[in-house]
Amino acid sequence: EEQKGVEVSFRQKLNEHFSYDVGYSRVIAQKYSDWHAPNPNAYRIGLRYHEGKWKASLLGIVTRGFDNSEKLTFSPSSYAVLNLNASYAINNNVTLYTKLNNLTNRNYAYAGESVYSPGRFFLVGVDCKF
Repeated sequence: EEQKGVEVSFRQKLNEHFSYDVGYSRVIAQKYSDWHAPNPNAYRIGLRYHEGKWKASLLGIVTRGFDNSEKLTFSPSSYAVLNLNASYAINNNVTLYTKLNNLTNRNYAYAGESVYSPGRFFLVGVDCKF
């Protein structure tokens, strides 16, 4: 089976520290089993901050239009999630980061019927480059 899609994105720098981006994605598939993401319409908006060694972002995602009339998955026909991320670069090789994902605590499938969101979660980590 064939799937088709389109994605449109726009990014704008507001000043030396802030930028934003907006986007829309549309996926068309003949059968649910062909989909990698169950919702055909996805809208995104993000706000990004960068100053020196600090970076932060807030990303909102809204999806709509999934026909779950056959109850093939637990995913709702539409949902909205917010993700908040921040990082601090100690040097060129070590970055500390934190992620607060799915702040709306929605349960949804994001990669077909077998992968579900973990709900609201918090992650702290260190990225080391060798």
